[in-house]
Amino acid sequence: MRSSDRFFRRLWRFNAFAIAGATVFFIGLILFVAASFIYDQARPRQVTNVVNVGAQEAVSNEFRWEHLA
Repeated sequence: MRSSDRFFRRLWRFNAFAIAGATVFFIGLILFVAASFIYDQARPRQVTNVVNVGAQEAVSNEFRWEHLA
């Protein structure tokens, strides 16, 4: 076997491993990003300044400029 054939066989083998490794890496990255997104959307939210009112009580919204400044 010629040395150039051996060189290209090793080069192709290296390219195959490199492409396979990059594919596994990017699939893992996509799964991580998807899992992070789903976790962020599904997590319980911390809510502040919420007032629970009874079912029979009237609800009134008041807008004040003081808290914006």
